[in-house]
Amino acid sequence: MKKHILVSSLVGLASTAVFAAPGDVKLEPATITVNPGQSFSLQVLVDSGTQKLGGYTLELNYNRNLVQIDTTVPNGANALGTTNINKVDNDTGTVRLTGLDVNGIGPGGMLHILTINGMVLEDAQRGTAPVELKVESLINEMSDTIGTPSGHGSTINVASVFHTK
Repeated sequence: MKKHILVSSLVGLASTAVFAAPGDVKLEPATITVNPGQSFSLQVLVDSGTQKLGGYTLELNYNRNLVQIDTTVPNGANALGTTNINKVDNDTGTVRLTGLDVNGIGPGGMLHILTINGMVLEDAQRGTAPVELKVESLINEMSDTIGTPSGHGSTINVASVFHTK
């Protein structure tokens, strides 16, 4: 029994260690289950380590036949001074996000910079809808790259199809 607890603890540590490096940007929750026609929210979190976050350029890619993203993207608790959404394109399943703050914010292990709101389409079939997150740039207030920028997306599980008469 003690071996089982130790193995479970090690697996838990291994899965959280993936997101524990400066430069990591992730969507939370990593997995969410949503029914067709229901909305969801994903937080964008940044690990700036011991540096202040000064700017970013991010891109989200998703299955446009299952998911649509709201064109307004609210700031998180640790938003940068200027946040620009270059483009939310539900026709191609792409969102491009940029932010800049000459003074920087943080530092912090997981800074909540944005919240992505969306909806699973009414006619979406049961299955998974991965949301890929690419980090094109992640810089401190001096324009130096923070860590080794990497993105960790999310998976939206489409639970079931509702049929109404």
